Amino acid sequence: MNEEYAEYFRRLWEEELSVLVFMLTFKPILEEQEKNLEVKLRFDAKCFLFLNFKYMICEALPNYEEEDLREDIDTILRYARKKIKEENQKISAFMILKAVLKSWKKLKFPKLWG
Repeated sequence: MNEEYAEYFRRLWEEELSVLVFMLTFKPILEEQEKNLEVKLRFDAKCFLFLNFKYMICEALPNYEEEDLREDIDTILRYARKKIKEENQKISAFMILKAVLKSWKKLKFPKLWG
């Protein structure tokens, strides 16, 4: 990834997305899943997940619970992990997008969308 874009996503992740819900719910869940699954996400992947879960899922679906969020993130990261080809490779936003497509039928939020 171009260093300019990498720095933009890093800054977005660390500084500009520090809203209360993110700090109290999403970030700890994502970091826990990274640790449990022994994967590392690039900052663009973290931002991609955050923005989509916050604005398209959590705010839009009042019945979507924290446990649903945890399970869906786990499912997506497990699928993304399968695409890692090199040791120490970090998961990108594109890998997340492909993982969502592959795991769609196993995720909880599509069922709530109807």
